[in-house]
Amino acid sequence: MYLHFHERILGILIGNETFALPFWGWDSPDGMTLQEIYLTGSFNDHHRDDDGGFHTATQMGSGHFAGEGFGKASYFRNWQVVEWDNNLVPVSSNLLKLLADRLNCYDIQGGINRVWGNYFYYGGPRTNIRCP
Repeated sequence: MYLHFHERILGILIGNETFALPFWGWDSPDGMTLQEIYLTGSFNDHHRDDDGGFHTATQMGSGHFAGEGFGKASYFRNWQVVEWDNNLVPVSSNLLKLLADRLNCYDIQGGINRVWGNYFYYGGPRTNIRCP
């Protein structure tokens, strides 16, 4: 019921009253592979599709590259997960995989220390001379 009203509200906001969230029946045999809509891109996001030839129409994070560090780049720190018994535990660093596929447009850098636990910096401007 909640999802129905959520879809209707989103449809009104974006001016498409036929809008529906994509459904992935992951627990049925046919759904146990990643569906094409999840592999091909932008999910009808006009900021990504109508960008005037640029990679993206929006900046990532604060708009600063990860290498600019604290005070400039955006970051997440002290990652924890909730276990079955409701206890928080740090995420094992061997489970974290950092990936940026357009390093000239945005990047990501991670690490671990005693104060911040697992952390990563990320970001990039909308456009720059190196990012077509």
